[in-house]
Amino acid sequence: MLDDAATLRYARQIVVPGIGGTGQEKLLATTVLVIGDPRGAETAALYLAAAGMRVVREAAEAGSCAVVVVADAGGSGEELRAWLAGCAAPQCWYSVERDGFTSGVTPAAPLPLRQPARAAGIDDALHDAAACEAAALACAVVLGLAVRPAPKRESR
Repeated sequence: MLDDAATLRYARQIVVPGIGGTGQEKLLATTVLVIGDPRGAETAALYLAAAGMRVVREAAEAGSCAVVVVADAGGSGEELRAWLAGCAAPQCWYSVERDGFTSGVTPAAPLPLRQPARAAGIDDALHDAAACEAAALACAVVLGLAVRPAPKRESR
């Protein structure tokens, strides 16, 4: 149950349909791992922390994190791809291109890991908007307002 200080702190979120006090308690109980492009990851982490989530930036700290947010992961390579493939938590991601950004929840949508890490001519405002979108997706997954990806099954 939220105490008076938490109710006051998160009052603007609690009144949003679909969140309420129960939803805010879910957000406060959630750990999210944020990885990827430093500018985008920092922006996503700020939004998630403001929502009340515990944000970690290293996979070793993540433990049983509820959600992974992948900020434009271009250039992150095979090590990140392998780690994400084995991760059981939903992965909310974004990818920035010259003409805009795409985002989604993996594995329902593909996670693009590409080279180079940042396309030339893309400004930070676009990364900020995309990071906000990925953070919102993470909140929606935690609250049950977005489709959770199907659990990974072993192939036989």
